[in-house]
Amino acid sequence: YVAYSVDLTVKDCNILNNPEDGIYITAAPTNNGGWYRKRGYATIENCNITNNYRNGISVTDTPGGCVIKDSYFANSGLHAVDFEPNVHHTSNHTITGCTFDDDNLMLYGSLPTALVWDITIEDCNFINGADLKSHQAMNVVAANNTFTGGGALFFNGYYDDQDGYGKIALTNNS
Repeated sequence: YVAYSVDLTVKDCNILNNPEDGIYITAAPTNNGGWYRKRGYATIENCNITNNYRNGISVTDTPGGCVIKDSYFANSGLHAVDFEPNVHHTSNHTITGCTFDDDNLMLYGSLPTALVWDITIEDCNFINGADLKSHQAMNVVAANNTFTGGGALFFNGYYDDQDGYGKIALTNNS
């Protein structure tokens, strides 16, 4: 569980068999019932994240964004990585070079105040039935990803005609 962190880096780790989430990244609650949001970012690099009860990684709030790269995910109870904002939008995320082995990547926003937006997923392998799922996410780019063994892309998008948000770009995925 990581709260109230600025410029967090988790690198070269095995994160295994946790009774909840392998990594849970969020803002810290304030004394008046709000959320303290510091402008930091999180980097998860070259990690083996497997057999966690709920999610491998849950990202509920990172004002500066999150980079997840060159990591392996398998056997999570719900999702390998779940972007699930609790109160505020979460944005500016990149996932690159990861392998999702029968473990889903989920972008899950809830209108109107907690959306996932500006996220890039590229050069990842989704194997053995792993899916990339998006529910009410905006400005998603999925490029150069490979799906084998039954995996698929599922998008339930959001589009706001007023400001042009809501673009989903899918390129060179196979």
